[in-house]
Amino acid sequence: MSFVRGHRQKKTGRRPLQLGATLVIGPGDKLLFADFEDHAGDHADLDEVLAAAK
Repeated sequence: MSFVRGHRQKKTGRRPLQLGATLVIGPGDKLLFADFEDHAGDHADLDEVLAAAK
């Protein structure tokens, strides 16, 4: 984690370690793409997200 390298967050809010996700949901609530973060800064590949959205 970034803590080990000395990074310090400021004004973190209530849930500083909350991870996010990227979801693409199609018609009829069909899940077309899902990517859940493993760590802070881990984001879905944009090309994959756009391909799922087409």
